[in-house]
Amino acid sequence: SDTITVTLPKPFKAPKGENFWFITEDSYNDKQLKIDVILDSNGDSINYKDGNCFRSREDAQAWLDAMKNALDD
Repeated sequence: SDTITVTLPKPFKAPKGENFWFITEDSYNDKQLKIDVILDSNGDSINYKDGNCFRSREDAQAWLDAMKNALDD
């Protein structure tokens, strides 16, 4: 099949001053994806603008795992 169905935690728009986790490229590890945290968001983050904000590391990890598993054929 060419489709998959998954249930994932909903990303959110982090209010100014709120911490959030996000998925980003690891420039030191062959440009693989990794999870990082922003503490005390100023509301101007590119992650905020593109919907890449998660309330916990586990939520971000669930999305990262889903993306990696979707590519495994």
